Amino acid sequence: SIKGSIYEQPEIKETLFNILWGGGFSYERYLWAILLSAFAGSSIISQDLRENSIALYLSRPLTWYDYLFSKFLSLMAVLSTITLVPVILLFMTATAFSELDASQIIDQLLLLLGMIISYIIALLLFTSVSMAFSTLVKRGIFAGVALFVFFIFTSTISDIMLLIFDNDHLRLINLNYVMKSLFRPLFGMSYDVSSIGFEWYLGAAVMILICALCWTSMILYFSRKEVAK
Repeated sequence: SIKGSIYEQPEIKETLFNILWGGGFSYERYLWAILLSAFAGSSIISQDLRENSIALYLSRPLTWYDYLFSKFLSLMAVLSTITLVPVILLFMTATAFSELDASQIIDQLLLLLGMIISYIIALLLFTSVSMAFSTLVKRGIFAGVALFVFFIFTSTISDIMLLIFDNDHLRLINLNYVMKSLFRPLFGMSYDVSSIGFEWYLGAAVMILICALCWTSMILYFSRKEVAK
């Protein structure tokens, strides 16, 4: 429920950040992204491998690079329905209820751009992990469970290890926390290392490493299949 303009609030950047990246398990879009990734992504490749329908795809003038890229775009499009689309609708609705002039609206476009970029980065991670599990775990239901466990229990494990060892760098295991922390500058908010617990480049390295491992595992898998063929 929007009363007046949310842009009239002095803490608008922090307000939008909390709406889109509010913390922990109370963050519904993060949980919905996990559930939708498990539902839509768990069988996106495993079903083709199990039914051997992938041979039909590759019998056409398509390479397995084309196959993976098409699956990647498809899953990105599905996951965007609960991430990018609500972000754009939120911005448009808030702007429609505001009394901003054209110049002020243009100034807010940078905030919208930051919101969109944050979700594109998150989608890259969710899509890469989903496709990797779907490739390596042949049954979709097991791939979905593995993906859910990966995203949910990394947060739990991080919290437990943080209590035991009292080392803030263990927060890097918590992917939700890592993403929230890295996305703060995109909303025009400061990145305070002392309160966050690690430098920004360590969080970026964790996300890049996970995506790289996912794509490396898929490339190696399909390369071996091509050699065997």
